[in-house]
Amino acid sequence: MNLNDISPREKYKEFYRKNIEQMQLLVRDNRTPLTMKDIIERRINSSQVDWRNNYFDTCDAIVQFNGEIKVIKNCNVLKSMNKDTKIENGGIKITEKQFKNLKGKKFKIKGMKLNEYLTKKEAKSHPIWKYLLGNLLNKYADLVFSINSEDNMAIWTNTENLILRAWCVGRLGSGSDAGGRGGVAVMVASSV
Repeated sequence: MNLNDISPREKYKEFYRKNIEQMQLLVRDNRTPLTMKDIIERRINSSQVDWRNNYFDTCDAIVQFNGEIKVIKNCNVLKSMNKDTKIENGGIKITEKQFKNLKGKKFKIKGMKLNEYLTKKEAKSHPIWKYLLGNLLNKYADLVFSINSEDNMAIWTNTENLILRAWCVGRLGSGSDAGGRGGVAVMVASSV
């Protein structure tokens, strides 16, 4: 017997098109955008190939200023964007004061391997990958490099200062890069 008038709500839902248009739709649908770590956890543990074969935007952010990159997990600036949010060069222009007030982790750009592919050993020890994925990094790197044993898992960044962007994780067959270069993929949200 089914006592429900409607079918059960799906746990995950895709939101296609520009994030500035989709974010408020997913919030109104009582959903939470996924972080990089959420998506990687699904890739590791789900048997559904769509988790591995697609690009996903996340609600984690990257912004750089004065030789530093700041990575902001579960970024409120991204989660509050809407159709009126001004986009510049594929991201949200912020001020120096906003940069300083963002709660995240800073990384010095000098000496960090960016914008080129990493070996498996480099990927497992890369500070940004470690920060984004935590205890999932080793298992994920093993998965990525088992599919494509060449250099993989790059961290792609832009050089513009004070342009906040959503992290995008590439599909698994392409090396599963993490990119903060802009563009639009798909935002995935889970039910609250």
